[in-house]
Amino acid sequence: MDSAFYEDKYGYLLRDGFQKNKSARKKFFKATQYYDQEQYNEALNLFSALEKKCTNPQEHTAIFLMEGLCYHSKQMWNHEIAAYQTVLEQEPSYSRAWSNLGHVYFSAGKIDLAKEAYGKAITYDSSNEYAYTNLAALYLHTGEYEQALEFAQLALQQNQRLAAAASAAAAAYANLGDQENAMRYCNLYSMCGGNFENAKTMVENILLHQQGKESSD
Repeated sequence: MDSAFYEDKYGYLLRDGFQKNKSARKKFFKATQYYDQEQYNEALNLFSALEKKCTNPQEHTAIFLMEGLCYHSKQMWNHEIAAYQTVLEQEPSYSRAWSNLGHVYFSAGKIDLAKEAYGKAITYDSSNEYAYTNLAALYLHTGEYEQALEFAQLALQQNQRLAAAASAAAAAYANLGDQENAMRYCNLYSMCGGNFENAKTMVENILLHQQGKESSD
């Protein structure tokens, strides 16, 4: 295992956790390797075993946050929700956990709970670009396109290279009938590493759908 690679990738979650227990720290990063390799049961087994080794909130938070990500990949929504709620019992103002909780609520179709969780994520960290992006996706889903555009733009204010936010802005503009700005954000999406043709096709399909609705009305 390239422990340095996983420590560099996931060390921000563990922070100073397990500094006095090198064996536990090594097992944490081994579990993150299993997660990256989509071996979620193996990862969960290691994270679960480490729960008993926790001596401070940082360690506790890192383990249950990773457990939540494993459960998300397994589409075990209730287990994922429980994991993030456990994190928030230790660190109620942890924005990332609120954002992740919002995402699982959204995935489970619990729109109002998702909005509330995303809102708390932003309250505790107004620079949480992923919470803004996820709110944009949520409002696209509910057909509230002006709100979707607002949150997509707020996400891009935090990170101009956020492809998902650029795509959401393009979709919002297309649904609002603004082809020029929709294509402008398709270009931005491409600059962020996204596929321009895919974004263009999305916008064209939305515009055609909107035109069809207008014809039938």
